Amino acid sequence: MKKDRHLAIFCLVIFLAFLFWSGEAAAGRIVRVGVYQNEPKIFIDEDGRPAGLFIELLEKNRHRRRLDARIRPLRVGGLPGRPRSGRD
Repeated sequence: MKKDRHLAIFCLVIFLAFLFWSGEAAAGRIVRVGVYQNEPKIFIDEDGRPAGLFIELLEKNRHRRRLDARIRPLRVGGLPGRPRSGRD
């Protein structure tokens, strides 16, 4: 349980760092966001679309920060290897 909580906090910190990055520095950057089931923060809704508080924050800030957000479903167990491998 503590590992899941630490992983969720880590993901939140990384997510917020991308959101509040300087608009000029982030111009044209691609941000890859993995969506996992953790309602109400972040989840895939009944229609198969990303939803939740984190997605709302991303949507409100990505245009202002000129970010290209690539949002995809993510298995939490697959997270640790992804940054090193560079996979989507």
